[in-house]
Amino acid sequence: MHKTNKILSKLKVIDKIDFILLNKKKIAIVSNNCWNIRIYKNLKQPYNTPFVGLFISTPDFINMLPNLQNFLHLELKQSHFIKNDNYPIAILDGVKINFLHYKNSSSSIEKWNKRRLRLINFINENGLDSVIFKCCDSDSFDNNDQYKFDKLKFKRKIYFKNIKNSMIMNLDGTFPDGIQLYKIRIAYYFKFIKLFRGL
Repeated sequence: MHKTNKILSKLKVIDKIDFILLNKKKIAIVSNNCWNIRIYKNLKQPYNTPFVGLFISTPDFINMLPNLQNFLHLELKQSHFIKNDNYPIAILDGVKINFLHYKNSSSSIEKWNKRRLRLINFINENGLDSVIFKCCDSDSFDNNDQYKFDKLKFKRKIYFKNIKNSMIMNLDGTFPDGIQLYKIRIAYYFKFIKLFRGL
């Protein structure tokens, strides 16, 4: 775990700052892993996105994003799930969704479909420019991934690259998971806060 994170997580300083700066903002975050879950919890806001508590590979995520609004109109069904003993996995329009923090396929279906409708409503009311997009390549070493993500015409986006000796890497040299990456946001706090500017 990052040393800075150990100190700040105990004091909860950053959480308090976030709450002061962001609690009155309406947010919707499309993320390829669990990076966004603590934001919603900290701000005590409902999940205005189905992209929470799950993991989507970097290539699948980036390929899906240009057609996001069409993707959101697809209803997740039991027939989309494949056999997996550890956690539910669904393949929706070619995108493999790993429901890491869901008990079963029924729970995944219920929450995904409820939250995708929330995101559709959010976009209809606030516009796509109000949605925050986050991606990291913890599972991919294709140098084109970041280029493809950067080319996407979204106003609010952030990308984390798996680079050796990066300041966001864990002390053991591994790339942080989504929750860890959020906890150490002090390392990129200016970029983090900039995502919410104007909301």
